[in-house]
Amino acid sequence: MKIIFFGSSNFSVMVLNELVENGLNPSLVVTTPDSEKGRGQKSSPNDVKEWATNRDIPFVQPNTLAEITKTLENTKSDFFIIAAYGKIIPEEILKLPKYGALCVHPSLLPRWRGSSPVQATILAGDKLAGVSIIELDKKVDHGPILAQKEFRLTEKETASELNTLLWPEGGKLLTKILKDPQDSLRNKKEQDHAQATFSKKIEKPEGLIDSQLITKGGNSIEVTLAERKVRALNPDPGVYTIFKTSTKDIRVKILEAKIENDKFVPVFVVPEGKRKMSWEEFLRGNKI
Repeated sequence: MKIIFFGSSNFSVMVLNELVENGLNPSLVVTTPDSEKGRGQKSSPNDVKEWATNRDIPFVQPNTLAEITKTLENTKSDFFIIAAYGKIIPEEILKLPKYGALCVHPSLLPRWRGSSPVQATILAGDKLAGVSIIELDKKVDHGPILAQKEFRLTEKETASELNTLLWPEGGKLLTKILKDPQDSLRNKKEQDHAQATFSKKIEKPEGLIDSQLITKGGNSIEVTLAERKVRALNPDPGVYTIFKTSTKDIRVKILEAKIENDKFVPVFVVPEGKRKMSWEEFLRGNKI
């Protein structure tokens, strides 16, 4: 089985680890170019490049896939596997492998297509989460489903916890498919496109929680949504509030929160320029 793997994040690595543990080493890894990070804007490799480097697995980092079309053609792969790659793959490239291109998507498709399915699952208060393996086509998260696994939620899960559950499970589903690909492809099912819902990229301003919800309270819907937001948007892009005092504005990251006596209560926070602390500790040092 000859596989070319496309991925760029730690979520991709979770899938790769499952494949490799089952003897399914990729022939080539395609990942995104190094990015500039930190105050010094130093060039930094992503998790997938580090993973491939540590295992002596060949990798490429094209700016566009057009740069490596010939390489992909010449590799003569059976499957492309896509897991958190971060770029749309053109239809003409998806057609190159013998059996097609499979994608790991952390939702129960057709629910929550798009770029933020885990966050959307938590924000909506869904009772179920899951992971899907689909055959990619020219539309985003639109192709037929080869396998799915669902999980019942407690409504306490964070995005980090849910991602840590779903991506390795995606790798396990892939392993089963790749052991008998023709049977899996014969039994693939078209998505019910009429039931599709969509998640969008979440920007930093969406992490803002009105400070009055904390100091004065709010209705049950506002409180519930705020608590979900803390679970869904940490660590990225993060959740914050701004307390306005007579002398200055205090920007505070909210890392963890709870609902107590129908009120939204932060648990752990990071005031701007300071360390992580409990909410009680923050209140002792600040009048809000």
